[in-house]
Amino acid sequence: MVRKREPSIRLSKNNGVNATIPLCPFCGKPKNMIAMLGAAGDKLAKELGRPDGDLPMYTKIPGDDEPCEECLKNNIHFVVVDRLPAPKGPRPKRVGSFLLPRAVAPDFLNPDVVDKVMERGGAIIDEKGAENLTRAFNKAVENARKEHISDSTKDE
Repeated sequence: MVRKREPSIRLSKNNGVNATIPLCPFCGKPKNMIAMLGAAGDKLAKELGRPDGDLPMYTKIPGDDEPCEECLKNNIHFVVVDRLPAPKGPRPKRVGSFLLPRAVAPDFLNPDVVDKVMERGGAIIDEKGAENLTRAFNKAVENARKEHISDSTKDE
């Protein structure tokens, strides 16, 4: 009989679970969670210039691209994968994530799509989709900038 291995953490010799409160990678505020990094935390602490290996109370954790609750309320969270999931095939690999401000999304996305994505808490898109979305967002920003400039010259 093969015994299923339970999730575990390798403890730090000096710092035990080496807990820290992760900082949101988008806004930089503390998340409402505790990360127990154990021995991996020793290595991260040393990279942060803490030779004793003890993590600070608040830490930006490399590779963490999950937004905090506040960012999720005000933005649409997109998870970018290398390819879209197929019914039969390898699992897609996560390559990143980004937030799109909820307030500007209807300017260049179908409002029905925005509502469905917000209901689900985000969406998974492939790299091509991320490029297209970024291009559309940049175009909307550029158009808004041009409108602002033309409005400000009318006042003069």
